[in-house]
Amino acid sequence: MNTRDLAFFRAIVQYKNYTYVAERFSVSQPAVSQAIKRLEKEFDAPLVKQDRTHHQTVITRAGMLLYQNAQSI
Repeated sequence: MNTRDLAFFRAIVQYKNYTYVAERFSVSQPAVSQAIKRLEKEFDAPLVKQDRTHHQTVITRAGMLLYQNAQSI
């Protein structure tokens, strides 16, 4: 597990905005998206999903479990 990917994920849970997280870490938005995809592949579960109706990032149950465990790292 890449600690930077985990840091991006934790920020996504907090801010629910890929662009804002990318700006905070001084990386591109696609870099943040790829980090989340790597984590989803590693854990073989979707961690976030996009609610296009309400334009929101929603954290899945698996994502919340990872976030809770990541708090101690």
